[in-house]
Amino acid sequence: MTDWARSLVPRPLRVEPLAGSLDLSRGVSVLSTDDADLDGTAYLVAELAAAGIDAGREEPAAQRVPLTVGVGDEPAGGPEAYVAELRPDGIVVTGRTVAGAHHGAMTVLQVLRRAALRGEPVRCGRVVDAPRLAIRGYTDDLARGQVSTLADLRDVVAFLGEQKVTHYAFYLEDMFEFRSHPLIGAGRGRLTRAEVADLHAFARAHHVELVPAIQTLGHMERILGLPEYAHLRETEENTSLLGPDRPGAYDLIADLLADLAASFPSRYVVIGADEAFGMDEGSDRWLAHAERVRAIAAGLGKTAVVACDMFDTGYYRDVWRRPAPFPVSDALRLSRDMVPVVAAFLPTEKHDLLATLVREGYAPWAVTTLSNYTRLHPRWALAEPCIESFAMVTADAGGDAFFASSFCDEGGDNLRALNYQGIAVLSDAAWQPREGSAREATAAFVEQFYGVVDEDLAALLDLLGRTDDLFPRPPAPPDTPPVDTFGMRGWTWFHLWALLNSPPAPPVLDPAEVALLERSAAELATAAQRLHRARSAVRRNHEHLDLLEHALRWTAHTVERLLVLDRARSLAEAGDAATAAREVGALAPALAAIERRFEELWLRTNRPQGLDANLRRFARIREQYVLLATRLGEEAG
Repeated sequence: MTDWARSLVPRPLRVEPLAGSLDLSRGVSVLSTDDADLDGTAYLVAELAAAGIDAGREEPAAQRVPLTVGVGDEPAGGPEAYVAELRPDGIVVTGRTVAGAHHGAMTVLQVLRRAALRGEPVRCGRVVDAPRLAIRGYTDDLARGQVSTLADLRDVVAFLGEQKVTHYAFYLEDMFEFRSHPLIGAGRGRLTRAEVADLHAFARAHHVELVPAIQTLGHMERILGLPEYAHLRETEENTSLLGPDRPGAYDLIADLLADLAASFPSRYVVIGADEAFGMDEGSDRWLAHAERVRAIAAGLGKTAVVACDMFDTGYYRDVWRRPAPFPVSDALRLSRDMVPVVAAFLPTEKHDLLATLVREGYAPWAVTTLSNYTRLHPRWALAEPCIESFAMVTADAGGDAFFASSFCDEGGDNLRALNYQGIAVLSDAAWQPREGSAREATAAFVEQFYGVVDEDLAALLDLLGRTDDLFPRPPAPPDTPPVDTFGMRGWTWFHLWALLNSPPAPPVLDPAEVALLERSAAELATAAQRLHRARSAVRRNHEHLDLLEHALRWTAHTVERLLVLDRARSLAEAGDAATAAREVGALAPALAAIERRFEELWLRTNRPQGLDANLRRFARIREQYVLLATRLGEEAG
């Protein structure tokens, strides 16, 4: 095997070593023999130039390495198959279609860029490749605070294209400029029609299909919370559930779908209907609703994609510790013209609903998690085994579509660019599902994204991916499944006072919990040193280290906060409330510095809308520090 085969994302199906090597110091001349707008060569040339290679798109000059990209009949394995041959006299990429040619160009890009950054020649080899799953997608939450700027969305699309991810689903809810309902999403940084048109043209060149996702039943609180739409609620007190029987309900849905259809060329539109709590009395109304929305979408030339969690016993057992609202068998009453979505947010060895749907002739989408919701940093310790295992289950069941989802509940404290690592794991797992793909993809991602193999950086990312384990269980009720099922600890501790709106008081920690936090503080201090050393080693995406540093500081502050508050309790009980007040008071300016950094990082890539809600939570916690310090000071009197 060549030295570069293990550094590619996704890992190719087969790599055969060839004799000789390529000298990149000669430069590279890139020639398209088919469709230069779609074969990836423009992006390839730009990225090679950024890596320091003299690259251009012209007829090969005598001194340059010729790199030819085109379509041919040689590769087998479906429309995305390709062959890439790297020989001493040049490079030839041949795709079965222009999509295959694009994918081959992305593989060659990763090989050449790696060599350039390492300052070494390229060992020759032949790549024969094709994906196992045809639809490989990423779902991005734009509905809960973070909405990328157009420039950042372009960066995400380009990264997806390089990773050979085919679909980019925008989870919108109200975050689109609906022409027929201009009040929906107003003032929230919603995507405009012009932005979607721009992004579609850009995504087409990267072979990424933009898929709109809205809600048509549950999770509609942003729309139904507006006075103009409150009359469409199922009940007055249930602000998130649309009432299908309310006059005008389907007029609203038809308008929203028509506006989406006019802006998104994708054949798919996601209609939600997940977690439709309040419709637990039986599946008839839910199914009737799904069919009616399907018909509206079909009339617009779209295929409706509908969530099927309401039928999924495993999902409700894992996430909510309750039975599914509807029996599994009722899912088979869905129209065969719909695409059902099934989910697994924990590692799994089987998925009964997925297997049943495939067996009965449906073409379901399988969705798992990047585990970034309610986190200070995505929990890769959970996301990696989820992605790897569910991709294998999907392939074994005969499925052909696999997605990983990003959901930034409560505003998305972790910033969107931290999801790149998970996208790479998704890409590799869906391309060739196999055991061990997650760890291999993570290692390859680090080398490709940062341009370096570095022990300090690898250790830092490993720690950040398991930061919840640095904390004891928060004082949540025992019937709070997400805390224990998904290990949601760090974020919960940080926001505890703001969430509970309770008077500030030091937590009661036992000696084992204090010892855990002390070990965690030491680990985080070591990680900060590792990050400092890694900064001089990284050759690409240096600015991304700022996000890692922020997540590290935020986590360290939360650990220090708990230790300070524990000491404050002991000091106050010992009669030294004055010292306790000083230590607690020092937490406020430390948090203010983290808050300022969060704001700066947010505005690098996100629209300003949505930021204030996050800053208010910071302010609330700082206020609690001051209140507690003041109270302790008064006790010291």
